[in-house]
Amino acid sequence: MSISVVINTCNSAAHLDRVLESVKDFNETIVCDMGSTDDTVEIARRHGARVVSFPKQPGNIKEPGRNFAIAQARCDYVLVINDDELATPELRRYLYKHIHGANPASALYIPRRNYILDRFRVDAYPDYNLRFFEQENVDWPPTRNSKPVVKGRVDKVPSNKRELALVHIPYSVSEMLGKIDYFTGLGIDKEEPERVTLLALTFKPLYHFIRVYFLLGAWRYGIPGFIGASNEAVYRLYRMAKMYERHHAAKIRGVISDVAPLDIDAAKNCTSDKK
Repeated sequence: MSISVVINTCNSAAHLDRVLESVKDFNETIVCDMGSTDDTVEIARRHGARVVSFPKQPGNIKEPGRNFAIAQARCDYVLVINDDELATPELRRYLYKHIHGANPASALYIPRRNYILDRFRVDAYPDYNLRFFEQENVDWPPTRNSKPVVKGRVDKVPSNKRELALVHIPYSVSEMLGKIDYFTGLGIDKEEPERVTLLALTFKPLYHFIRVYFLLGAWRYGIPGFIGASNEAVYRLYRMAKMYERHHAAKIRGVISDVAPLDIDAAKNCTSDKK
């Protein structure tokens, strides 16, 4: 019995070295690249991964390429990890022990450790994800945030041993800002424009800050917790701001078209007169 690791990528160079190093002792690693323009493919090949390609998807979503990537696996079982997750040596040993046992499950939910900067998020644990399954008995629907559908018995890796969990690499502050910009605009053109009011802009972000910081317990994590809660509030603010911008796009274009082009020669003359 053997295990293939499958990773779908798109411009994943930032963390891919660490990710591939963490899975180097499995039977094989498959990187299914979906239109990278950075060093992703070169990094994958340098680590000895088998690289296959799948067309880039709108919004860079990975789910349409999951079944294709899994189908490339040559092993009995498949471990799917994201391009910002690490598999621990303890998890690897657990999975091999499981498939060589007397009655292995067809699939396993695996816990995941999440972080806010340097702080482990106790409130988000165990964050189970169905990521390990028999290669022939899984179907992954091609829609955003879909879950794999598995034939057969499904079990869980125990969460009381945190060393068995996948590790979600913490986002840097720059990555947080980039994701805010990316996700606040994702799919916004397909939604009905939301009426944005000053009241909503004031209180919706505040509500989400209070929810994350106080109700979900981000206050336990000190400064990183405050940053995480603020990040959630800023996300809500800019989501609404982009809705407002979309709703008033025609007016904004009108303002721009009404501005007279700058007369460069006149500007030069004014500058000369001042000398």
